[in-house]
Amino acid sequence: MSLRELPKAEWGAFFEGVEALLRSSVVQVDAAGLELGGSIASDWIRLAGISYDAAKDALEVWVYGGERRIDRPVRIRLHCDGDCLQSVEVLDDAGKRGDIVLKEPLRLAVP
Repeated sequence: MSLRELPKAEWGAFFEGVEALLRSSVVQVDAAGLELGGSIASDWIRLAGISYDAAKDALEVWVYGGERRIDRPVRIRLHCDGDCLQSVEVLDDAGKRGDIVLKEPLRLAVP
């Protein structure tokens, strides 16, 4: 398994490019320690969308039943096995970490 830090300049384009592939994937949002609207984690749920909003400096994750927003992320890392994305790790400006774990790895050409 490899770990790749995604440069901040690529966040918007990366999530825009993979959102359609990720949409309807079953994911687990593990955000212990992050302030996400009172929720710290989720069970396996279907992903409705994901994007980085540069104007708000926030990674927005929409799942059926709600939204998770990670404000002021400072690092995004991709966990891959070959060309299959397995999870996305996000670190916010307070040093708190959140993970978006895919139940089924997603085959894609990771930049």
